Amino acid sequence: MPPSNHATTTLELRVEVRVDPSKGERFLEVFAACRAATLLEPGCRRYALYRSQEEPTSFVLLEQWASPRALLDHFATDHFKEYIRLGETEQLLAAPTTVVLAGQRMDSSELAEQVRQLVAG
Repeated sequence: MPPSNHATTTLELRVEVRVDPSKGERFLEVFAACRAATLLEPGCRRYALYRSQEEPTSFVLLEQWASPRALLDHFATDHFKEYIRLGETEQLLAAPTTVVLAGQRMDSSELAEQVRQLVAG
């Protein structure tokens, strides 16, 4: 179940990413550009990527946002859209991304819907 429907609730996400083994360095380049701009967003509290030592193609992105609105605004930024576009066009991922929000596992489209509901209150 997502956090309460209060629009000022801080959101913490765990994003699990599996990268195509031949495209790990390119993924890191694309992510670095998005991360630099994301950290400048007023609602971004944390945006940290960790690489598995056991499985170098597995990454975990830990995000913290000041509010659901801040995350929704992030989805609309040019740098986030470019990150998604490059990931898709260059086929950087080996598997769909999984997001964990408040203990609930979901895909990215489900996350977007959950956040919209939180903002709507």
